[in-house]
Amino acid sequence: GKVCLRAPMSYLYGPASLDRQRINAEKYAMVQICGGLAQNAVNPQAFKPLDTEQDMHNLVDILLPLAAGDMKEVKAHYRLLTFRAGRLLSLPAVAEAVVKVARALMDRERLQLPELKAIIQSAMQGRAA
Repeated sequence: GKVCLRAPMSYLYGPASLDRQRINAEKYAMVQICGGLAQNAVNPQAFKPLDTEQDMHNLVDILLPLAAGDMKEVKAHYRLLTFRAGRLLSLPAVAEAVVKVARALMDRERLQLPELKAIIQSAMQGRAA
């Protein structure tokens, strides 16, 4: 299944300050990275690197303007964000939300943003209760 999250480049690189642009781009890049890591964690037998090929293209499109076109810097930024994504996914509340999203994607082919938010919020509320 797929989660449909598209961030227009105007959102990432619009009139906001450079720091805000970087933060927006990194958040969106983390979503791209977490998808593949989560898929591999939840169902490693079914994971295929080609499943995340479009995510990687999106990631380069997001990070390249931040790196002023320098692919070495994009690779370094990718390694940093991958490390941060792995740490994020190791948190119990986040891991539980990932499993719930994965189960929902097994039932349906696609999830829209409102559905995704509802699943994550229910997982987080369940941990607080």
